Amino acid sequence: MIQPIAQSLRLYELLTIPRKKHYNRIKFILTTMTDKQHMVMTYKGRDAIYIALKDTNIKKQDQVILPGYTCSIVREAVKAVSTPIFVDIDLKTLNMDLNKLKKAITKKTKAIIIVHSYGNPMDMNIITKLAKKHKLKIIEDCAQAMKAGFNEKYVGSFADYTTFSFGYSKDLTTFKGGILLSKRPINQSLTKNIHKEDSFRAFIENSCVFSGMKFIESMPLFIRNMFTKILVKPYVKGNQEIFTPSSLKPSNYTVSLIYKQFKKLDKIIKKRKLNAEYYNSMFKTTKLKQKLIKTHYLSEPTHFRYNLLVKNREKIMKQFLKKGVRLGALYDFFIAPKGMCPNSEVLSEQIINIPVHQKLTKRKRKKIAKLVNKIIIQHGK
Repeated sequence: MIQPIAQSLRLYELLTIPRKKHYNRIKFILTTMTDKQHMVMTYKGRDAIYIALKDTNIKKQDQVILPGYTCSIVREAVKAVSTPIFVDIDLKTLNMDLNKLKKAITKKTKAIIIVHSYGNPMDMNIITKLAKKHKLKIIEDCAQAMKAGFNEKYVGSFADYTTFSFGYSKDLTTFKGGILLSKRPINQSLTKNIHKEDSFRAFIENSCVFSGMKFIESMPLFIRNMFTKILVKPYVKGNQEIFTPSSLKPSNYTVSLIYKQFKKLDKIIKKRKLNAEYYNSMFKTTKLKQKLIKTHYLSEPTHFRYNLLVKNREKIMKQFLKKGVRLGALYDFFIAPKGMCPNSEVLSEQIINIPVHQKLTKRKRKKIAKLVNKIIIQHGK
């Protein structure tokens, strides 16, 4: 079975020995990458967004702009501090529509959360000019775009605050964990009551999650699907996630585990880029040409996912599954009130993720391209 994503964490990496010096090494890597001087590690990526907003002294009545299509927990973190204002996405880039963003800015707007969706960088030249003109803070959510580039700089280096996440599907993963970087010192009162997680506990939890994932992957497909529906699906909140600030921060073990994985990041991104370029070359002369995701000429995307939009997604996903290829659908929901962001609604109903991960072989990649041609293009489905 060809999976839509490939877990990057290796068994041997779980045996990482905690070392305090790894915190400073991560800090050096990320502060250099993002042109920031100050860093706080958080228990989850959502906590990084929450602390960034609190650090700006934003009030509940103040407005924070964010895309109508992204992880729902971003919306909940914003709601915990301020009033979210949703801007629809551009179906050509899957990022916020810049023209609609300009119209959404009011006197109450205090910040913009920039999400580089699926590793496709937004036009940060326009964003920074808008922020300067209206005196807005910029928070770059780079959870899907670590080491993506724009105008010869890494994304995350344009904002006042930059956040990263290390959830299970990310390039570097500890199944949880986040990082906040800032140009100025972060208010220490926001983190003084946050305690460090125990390293041994973190090791046991990660080992259990890792073992559980491998066990599920080893099951026959029909049993795996049944198991997922019964035990996993009830815990997948989708558009209904609720945010509660964490009282913990990553353990020394978690920090060391993140650092240990940095050495393979370039290799992962390079492989995904090669796979994406192969798909682009295969599809650019077909009916899909006009539907391929557009990137800015100054950008260097990471291709966190390779996306296509189809009108009868469930049927197509079943057809691929019969051929041994599982497609993804991240995200299959939108976060704005219904009717406010129509493009976000369309995207949530039509997006499919074609496998593009680092474990994809040339043979499997060729098979997927042929299936796209047969199932989606030739049949016009």
